[in-house]
Amino acid sequence: MNMKSKDFGLLCAAITLFTFCGPVQAAGSRMELTIKNYSGCLAAPEASLTETSASAEDPNAAGDNIIGDYLVDHKGEKSKVKVFKNADGSYTAQVFWVQNRTEKDGSVRKDAKNPDKSLRNVDCDKIVIFKGLKYDASAKVWSGANIYDPVRGINASLKAWFSDSKTLSLKGSKMGFSETVTWTRL
Repeated sequence: MNMKSKDFGLLCAAITLFTFCGPVQAAGSRMELTIKNYSGCLAAPEASLTETSASAEDPNAAGDNIIGDYLVDHKGEKSKVKVFKNADGSYTAQVFWVQNRTEKDGSVRKDAKNPDKSLRNVDCDKIVIFKGLKYDASAKVWSGANIYDPVRGINASLKAWFSDSKTLSLKGSKMGFSETVTWTRL
């Protein structure tokens, strides 16, 4: 194969560009190499390193990452839940939308199965699902509260974590039994 010097230089430059365009991993953080101002077939490209925090990639790395709105599809009931931070640093989740909000007679559905009789008149789109949830930074999970299942009228101890950046897993446990449900971030 007969290759001219200029062609060889272009080939080397192309190899250099493809070699340095991928992400570089370094000691717990992600670094991206960005190619800038490429100005000649044999000139070295200018590059800059940009470090991205590991917490930006790990949704379990910070307590406030749980804050937001979620779509819940549980036992055939679709709803939307807002998680917010309380003044004491704990977190609360409250329903703000339910797909089938009304009864056949047009009245708003109530939290009829709540074991706390004083809460049975709460509208279905105002039910508190959990309150007092705390973030454990060493374990990278949220726990220390009970979760309420309004479909069955059950309270259970709660442990929550992100399976990925958009999926919050919530594990309710009671008397040795447990169930994990997922909420999807909106």
